[in-house]
Amino acid sequence: MSLNKIHKIIRIILILIPIMVLGYLVDKELVISGKLIVKKDFGHGSPFILDLLPWQRVAEIKKDDQGNYSQKILDQPVYFDLNLPQRFDKGTAEITYKNDSIDCPTLFQIGGQATPNDWEYAMKPLENQNLDQLDWPRVEENDVVLYEREKKFNTIDEFLNNLPDISKIAVYNYKLDYDFKIPDYKPTKGLEIDNTIRGRHTIYTYIDGGEPLDFTFTVEDINRHVGADPAEIAVYKKDQRIYNTTLPDDGITDESGESSEERKIRLLPSNLTQGTYKIEIKASDDIFIRNIKTKEHLLAFAGRLYLADNDEYKDSLSDIRTKPTTVYAKGYKIITSAAHQTSEQTIRINNLTEPNDYEIELAEAHQQYSYYNLNPRNIVSLYSPKNDILIEGDGLFSFSKESFFNPLLTTFRDESELEVLGINYVIADYQTPKTIDGWKVATADFDLGRLYWRENTLRFALSIPDIECQDKKIKGIKFVLEKEPLTWGKLWEKIKEKL
Repeated sequence: MSLNKIHKIIRIILILIPIMVLGYLVDKELVISGKLIVKKDFGHGSPFILDLLPWQRVAEIKKDDQGNYSQKILDQPVYFDLNLPQRFDKGTAEITYKNDSIDCPTLFQIGGQATPNDWEYAMKPLENQNLDQLDWPRVEENDVVLYEREKKFNTIDEFLNNLPDISKIAVYNYKLDYDFKIPDYKPTKGLEIDNTIRGRHTIYTYIDGGEPLDFTFTVEDINRHVGADPAEIAVYKKDQRIYNTTLPDDGITDESGESSEERKIRLLPSNLTQGTYKIEIKASDDIFIRNIKTKEHLLAFAGRLYLADNDEYKDSLSDIRTKPTTVYAKGYKIITSAAHQTSEQTIRINNLTEPNDYEIELAEAHQQYSYYNLNPRNIVSLYSPKNDILIEGDGLFSFSKESFFNPLLTTFRDESELEVLGINYVIADYQTPKTIDGWKVATADFDLGRLYWRENTLRFALSIPDIECQDKKIKGIKFVLEKEPLTWGKLWEKIKEKL
């Protein structure tokens, strides 16, 4: 080969190298194909998947005899950020992990932050050993599995098109399309709730076809925290939002403790059909709901009820006083916590005359204390002498037995509870983790458009509720991200944006 030809080849290579590098960088930045895969190996850093935090809840990264790097989770939840070059529509998270010493069934979850509130995450299961150990006949199609106490259905569609009695079905990470109806329902006199509640809440109510859904909320903003405190209230039929309204901030954004004037929010959506409606109140803990008036007579709070009638707040709300409250609850687990030292108290479950009755001493503020209902189908009463407590759980709460109703499906927890509740079917959107070279690999799918983005960053949480009896080590985190591929026209527009 002549010297000139060699020089030409060298020049071509020198020209192609920067073109190829530029092409790689452009694709990395713009993701022309619409698909991006990012990984975190705990032996190396990652510009996309950041470290697990807070550092107090994780051990140092260690290397085992096989050369695998992993990090042990000491306490939960732990968080990590996913930093991306741009936003994507959907993503699949893949976690590689090991649990060396299991003394209790594993529940391992991952969640994406769903709102600007640091505590609100859309959780997805990675592993649920209670479900894995359920020894019932099953039908599996794609990511959906149906467990049957006695074999009856051959396909998922056959089950969905011929639904058994709803009270015999439990769900897990699955939205079953059904419409809860109360036979022979008749509207009666409405409700007025004079108990003060604090912050965000979810309410279920029921109307017939000719009855209006009519709610009036009286609220005050106590301005104990820096920042604006708007209150948004939305109404949902099944999962579809049909109405929403927003009460803007009162104009005080400092932490003065100065209360706003009482303001009212009214909900009166029109043309509604008979059935259950969900009312979602999104508000900070500076928002106090002083009164609720409604023309409906069935009303239940789901998952959370923050009782706030207590002298702790009289500097901001001159008319508020400590008073006792009785709440009626239904569910498997009830968690209570005192908001301040002055509200440490003893909570009474029922009248202390039956084996399921109980006293819960809230001995330390902000500490969670749990009660397990031996028969989750029974309604229990919860008496608080002081209020200023947060009540949480997997069921429903109401201020009277007469207004209590339960439109929700049973959620699967363990096989023993299925016996108590008479459940014959469990339907779940869940896949048992795979095991590869001694490590478990579990995945979870996310609609990223429903998560809270900070610029091009998403935050995720890893949750292990029974961390005390687990030894969880994380070896790797991987995300497969997808969006619409770029056409030449869209590619040129993106390039111009970057220039």
